[in-house]
Amino acid sequence: MRPTVFGGRGIIRHLSLTARLSSRGESFWRLRHMWDFILVALGIVSFGLFYAYALGCNRL
Repeated sequence: MRPTVFGGRGIIRHLSLTARLSSRGESFWRLRHMWDFILVALGIVSFGLFYAYALGCNRL
């Protein structure tokens, strides 16, 4: 089995599953979980930039 065929089937199954969940109104929780993940990633990136900026100021 080629990985592309397997990936396509996984995407179709994922879309049908999300459609089923959204009909039940559970997609809101999934969307909120995704936003939590995005906010955590942004926090880590901003903290890394601030840390690099502080190190740069200390070197100067």
